[in-house]
Amino acid sequence: MKTNLFKKWDAARIIRVILALSLGIWALVDGEYWLLTFSALFLIQAFLGTSCCCGGGSCELPDNSTKNSK
Repeated sequence: MKTNLFKKWDAARIIRVILALSLGIWALVDGEYWLLTFSALFLIQAFLGTSCCCGGGSCELPDNSTKNSK
């Protein structure tokens, strides 16, 4: 897990960090504290290198088809 935190930082992870920090500051300034949950979600996704979509091939299904199907 430690290697995942500090390696493979791409543009999407950096954008998530910037979005999370911006949203968090905006939520605190405006007093919209429910937005902090979204800020925390983006921050967790950025640091863990995950996403709510199937990025990186994590949702690929195995190919169970046979080449010699009759």
